[in-house]
Amino acid sequence: MRKHIAVILAGLTLASAGSAYAQLGNGGGTYADVEHGEISAGQFIEHFVSNAKQVLAAESGLLSTFELETDAATARSASQQLDAPLTRSVLEDVLQRQADAAKALQSRLGAGQPLQGDARARFPQEVRDLARSLTASSALAADLNANRKKLSAARGAEATQAVYLSKALPDHVRNIHQAVEAAVAYGRAQNIPVSTDMD
Repeated sequence: MRKHIAVILAGLTLASAGSAYAQLGNGGGTYADVEHGEISAGQFIEHFVSNAKQVLAAESGLLSTFELETDAATARSASQQLDAPLTRSVLEDVLQRQADAAKALQSRLGAGQPLQGDARARFPQEVRDLARSLTASSALAADLNANRKKLSAARGAEATQAVYLSKALPDHVRNIHQAVEAAVAYGRAQNIPVSTDMD
């Protein structure tokens, strides 16, 4: 495993600590100008939708690698929910499905079942995709947390949703982080080279 990703994975355990690692997923920027109107609550939601789709696609890919097609289909259907108007219940359901997919992955990875053929060949890229989505989501979680007071003072459904995400997202980031760690450990045990270097 490359040193770069080892540092990233160590830092992700501090997902709820604020903006200390906010540089991970948005090119080094944060959303600190939200109070000036340059970044709106709606833009936070747009970033969440984009990141959540990446997470669900990556989770679905890994689940399919292990022939967990029912779980993979559930993750894909959650992604489709994000194309409809968002409500609090939709956000809750999407986050729950992300967490369920991560737990299903951890369970299968922990079982140590060997991969063969095409599935074994696809595994490294699927892990890389999940690590990338984790990096983006962790950055968003940090920035939402840093701007929670400003968002709480704003009005409208999107501001309310952004405040909810600022509270809920860190726990779900940790779930995905655990799945990435399990995938890296599985690759090492199965002698499958896994690079999650973000460069």
